[in-house]
Amino acid sequence: MKPITELTYKLSESSVDALRSIIGEVMHTIYAPVLSISTGNNLVSSYSFAISLENGFLNLWTKEIDGKSLYWQMHVERSVKPKNIVYEMDDQFNKYVLDHPSSIDLKSSSKLVSIEIYSDRDTQTVNTESDTLYSTYYDHSVVFVLENGDKFCISVDTGMPDDTVMGYDEKGINVLLKDLTLRQTI
Repeated sequence: MKPITELTYKLSESSVDALRSIIGEVMHTIYAPVLSISTGNNLVSSYSFAISLENGFLNLWTKEIDGKSLYWQMHVERSVKPKNIVYEMDDQFNKYVLDHPSSIDLKSSSKLVSIEIYSDRDTQTVNTESDTLYSTYYDHSVVFVLENGDKFCISVDTGMPDDTVMGYDEKGINVLLKDLTLRQTI
């Protein structure tokens, strides 16, 4: 057996910059192409989320790292268009109009004051083809903290390929952050 190889999958600098750029923004609605709801834990999942901002969208989604593991890389992008949601350009008003996505209305509209990034470390896994033992450390969850004290969390769903999960109340957030480590506050 080869020595342990450490793999680290943190949010890229461009993703952290996209998150940093929305501090002070007011958020009302989060969009998704399709939502799957888990009522037991007050969680919703989708393969991408787009947070509506005054001048565009903050897009959050995951991408499979490799087909042989259960780890996905979280990506964040600020854009004038929502990612993975059907839209049309309305030339009269010079803006993008969404074509009936699923949506989540935040209970109150308040300024975003901080963002917390939580990380996780997996149990060690073996790649039998290369006979390599891997220990993987990856960014798992992003918590958005609003000025009025409300929070919501978007996380990688390690049980489903290319899925993200959102917790929008204390119960759901606690489920998503269980056993995770706060890595960075923006």
